[in-house]
Amino acid sequence: MKKLILSLSALILSCSLLTSCGQNTNTSTSADLSSSVESSAFSGIFDLPNTPAQVEDYPVMIMVGEYREGEEPEFIEVYGSYTGALLNGLPDGEGAFSSENEAGVAYTYTGSFIGGAPNGKGSTVWVDENDQVNFAQFGTYINGLYAPTKAERIYSLGQFSGFGTFNVSEAGFSFIEQNKAIFPAGSADEIKDFVNPDASIKKIKKSISGYEDSLMKVKGLYVVQIVEEFYAGDTVTTMLLADSVNNFFCVYYPGSIDYYQGDTIDTAYILPLANTGFSNVSGGTTLCLAAYGSYID
Repeated sequence: MKKLILSLSALILSCSLLTSCGQNTNTSTSADLSSSVESSAFSGIFDLPNTPAQVEDYPVMIMVGEYREGEEPEFIEVYGSYTGALLNGLPDGEGAFSSENEAGVAYTYTGSFIGGAPNGKGSTVWVDENDQVNFAQFGTYINGLYAPTKAERIYSLGQFSGFGTFNVSEAGFSFIEQNKAIFPAGSADEIKDFVNPDASIKKIKKSISGYEDSLMKVKGLYVVQIVEEFYAGDTVTTMLLADSVNNFFCVYYPGSIDYYQGDTIDTAYILPLANTGFSNVSGGTTLCLAAYGSYID
């Protein structure tokens, strides 16, 4: 069977992944999203260049990292406006930096800076000319490069998923952070102690509460759609799967996987993240379970 590898651009065209897909008519503004992550507002004047200061709308240059698939990250100088803590003429501490990318799309990074580069926890939000959010990413930055943990990556992807947006609960986030090694796992035996034998799609569709901190085992899944793409320094495979009675699962798998559209998966071990849904071609809504893949057999 030919391998189907769809690019992210194709997914954007089919589902409007970064703008709207089905019921995902995201009308959040940059201010709305900024309020959902921890940040600080600053105002003041810049007095002495070699002493700590608070500045507002201050013109600065910062270092930003960009990923190139198959290559080392590239670090570039970006000029823009900064509001926040300044030390020795450089952003240092909590603040917000606004600029435009090469395509002319405005964006703002809000979070921690060290030595003139994003370092620590923060968020970057891209907006269009109407101040509507196109995309956002949340998590860890290292010397200007977005370097998310696995939990941060799946949280960011969930905000703009073409198969229904979702949030990762505190329980699910903590489980991923504490068990990074099983995403993905090398065998079913490796994860047997993490599987909740009581978990079923019927129970989780009624209420996901209590099932977000353990794996569930699902058998007999059909691959409806599969997309493999490079994102934030790693490969992520997104699969829309269906069981024999048309329960749908949107599974994010960390890495590449040897399955294709039309294949059948015998057994999948997944972490339930959220109940969500997306608009289908008939004008209705297809409900699905968003999940993080651990082991696919």
